[in-house]
Amino acid sequence: MTRTIRPESEVQALKPEYVAPLIVVLCSENCPQPNHGQLYEAGSGWFAATRWQRARGVDFPHENGVPPAEAIAEKFAQICDFDNGLADNPDAPGDGSKYSMANVMRNPAIQKLNTQRKRESTKSKI
Repeated sequence: MTRTIRPESEVQALKPEYVAPLIVVLCSENCPQPNHGQLYEAGSGWFAATRWQRARGVDFPHENGVPPAEAIAEKFAQICDFDNGLADNPDAPGDGSKYSMANVMRNPAIQKLNTQRKRESTKSKI
């Protein structure tokens, strides 16, 4: 991919063979634990585990519909604030929707629908 824009010496320094040993370890039956769900970076013989960090962000009331771009711009500093003590480090794929789904679940219409579904489910079990 870089061959057309980089000198051959750089292409050789960045070749996939430098990443392959990590793949071998991760695919091995003897792979060190924990490794599931982990993110890695590798290149030119350098290897590191990385982590996903998320700013707490801003909840716009779901029941008000799609927030206008102006509201996003107004709150952008807060959306991107990793230093307010509220940032977290999700460690599983399901953690990615933690705040977005919580915001949806605060919508009174969704809460009412869930309550109705629970009642119907309870009635059908009786």
